[in-house]
Amino acid sequence: MIKELDTVILTRDLPQQKLRKGDLGAVVFVHEDGGAYEVEFVTLGGGTLAVVTLPADAVRTVTGREIAHAREVVESASSNSAAALAAPVDLPLSNEAMASIAEMTQARR
Repeated sequence: MIKELDTVILTRDLPQQKLRKGDLGAVVFVHEDGGAYEVEFVTLGGGTLAVVTLPADAVRTVTGREIAHAREVVESASSNSAAALAAPVDLPLSNEAMASIAEMTQARR
């Protein structure tokens, strides 16, 4: 079971956020039903690259038989980190996950 602060591995590319399958992220919020997670992806320098809401099948847990791999995140002339943080992720979420997100948004207002 994935919980807050767990390190997870992305299972698919998210080009809008400059994320690739295999990138490591930290779970910062687990939605009630465990059907979705808020995951933060940071550079090795500590800068946040993206915080995205992902369905459970878009991440997996880390196993003891894996090794991390570094890659450079290339910025295009028209992109910036704020755009990467704000860009929506177009992945299907369950109705329960969507309801949890809506409830969390209302609670923050």
